Parts: sequence; structure tokens; C-alpha cells
Amino acid sequence: MALTPEKEALIWKTLNSTRGKIEPSEYKNYIFGVMFYKFLSEKALAWLDSKLTGGRLGSNFGLKIQLKQLII
Repeated sequence: MALTPEKEALIWKTLNSTRGKIEPSEYKNYIFGVMFYKFLSEKALAWLDSKLTGGRLGSNFGLKIQLKQLII
């Protein structure tokens, strides 16, 4: 997913406004949490896709897209 510069600026503006009085060095704890959640959701998606398709990863591409939209 490619972000336009306008969308990226909006995301950073939103993050900065919601951060409040958290020091930038402490902000990494939140970022690592989000990254870990993304990692787990991708692993869960791959596991579920393998179970639903009988081990043939990627054989049901439409289902994978729908599941990914539910997770995000």
C-alpha cells in the first residue's frame, strides 16, 4: 500500500496530536506493539488460509483478500 505524501503527512499529524506528553523515546513502545500485532495478524491469516485451503497456500486468493480486510 503506497501512501501519498498528503496521507503520510496526515498520519504523522494525527500521531503527533494523539501522542500528547509522551516522550519520543517512549513512543517506540506503542510502535512496537502495533508492529507485533501486524506480525501476529499476518501469521494468523496465513494459518487460517492454510487450514481453509487444505495446505494449498494462496489457492483461494479471494478469501485471502476478504480475511485481510477483516483483520485490518
